[in-house]
Amino acid sequence: MLRFDRDTLQTLVFVQEFPCVSIYLPILREGNDVKMSQIRLRTLLRQAEDHLKGNGLTVPKIQNILKPASELLEQPLFWAVAPTALAMFMSDSQSVIFSLEQPVDEAIVIDDHFMVRPLLELDTQNAEYLLLAIGRGAVRVYRGSRNRLVQIPVQDLPESLETIVSAYSFEKQRRQYGGAAGTKHGAVAGAVNHGFENSKDRDRLMVEDYCRAVDTKILEHWQKEDLPLVLASVDYLFAAFQKVSKNPNLLPENIPGSPDHLTEMELRDRAWSIVQAHLPDQASEDWATAQNFFGSDRIRQNIRQIIEAAEHGRVDKLFIPRGKVVPGRFEPETREIRRPLPDHPAQPFEHQDLLEVAAIRALSHGAQVHSINPDQIPDGADAVALMRF
Repeated sequence: MLRFDRDTLQTLVFVQEFPCVSIYLPILREGNDVKMSQIRLRTLLRQAEDHLKGNGLTVPKIQNILKPASELLEQPLFWAVAPTALAMFMSDSQSVIFSLEQPVDEAIVIDDHFMVRPLLELDTQNAEYLLLAIGRGAVRVYRGSRNRLVQIPVQDLPESLETIVSAYSFEKQRRQYGGAAGTKHGAVAGAVNHGFENSKDRDRLMVEDYCRAVDTKILEHWQKEDLPLVLASVDYLFAAFQKVSKNPNLLPENIPGSPDHLTEMELRDRAWSIVQAHLPDQASEDWATAQNFFGSDRIRQNIRQIIEAAEHGRVDKLFIPRGKVVPGRFEPETREIRRPLPDHPAQPFEHQDLLEVAAIRALSHGAQVHSINPDQIPDGADAVALMRF
């Protein structure tokens, strides 16, 4: 099972075939609610099966498409440690299941493309980080996100500052007694005690060696993932770590005090507040750019015009109102939009979310797509798109 990331999202938007089954499932945990989530997934899969049968698919073909989600129902260990939510995408050519660290609304959509819009709202909020809880007596490493913190065992990580103290004590003894080991008197005439200038220097060097050894192991295991690194430590250890660290992802603020006095929930919440402050706010930067072109022919606000422009790769940045749905169906052959009729009850899976269609078309041509506060969208506009040309 994958954790959500932007690269995998990009592969999903290129899938254009029927059926594409998208399921979002929140995992509830109070009382027997984990079991209730399994029941809800079973119900959603039954709805998908009924709809696909109605579209002429055979039972074996349906079972093959829905197999990745169906197999989860038979894995009790998975449900015991299930994440906050699941996002499942299944078709003939592509099957991906994401674990999500934030809650989502339950939803099922069957169409000729995957429903990715809820993931767009999680994109920056779902950032991951490393948390290093370092004290004189112990070192712990966690992988975290906004709502999750998991301790990770790391091989060969220094257990404590005492391991460095022992090494210094051995080195001091070796310098004092040189090659005397095994002699009758335990010493050799003329041996020189180099030692340290004073105990303060020795303590400083020991702490720096301790931090350097920890930093080396963190880089060895996670350098390729480029994750922000947060330290939970007393201030003097943080200062020493900053001095010797070669990790470019070390954040300039730490969680002060001994990490042993904080619960994992407290560590998670304090780490996230630090990480969040350093996340790039690309949406705000892009929105400021778009506002410079309001009133010009580079702005589109009508959903049909936006979809048509996105199909031709003309959209550079697209802003859709968070939580809003524009129901209808885009007809690619005629470039027209069919809207729901007044007082006509919609059938299951009959309509698309046209904002979703616009987002997929834009993403497939390399546009930036952002979900923003609905109050930022001008009155009467479905969305806002900034054209490339």
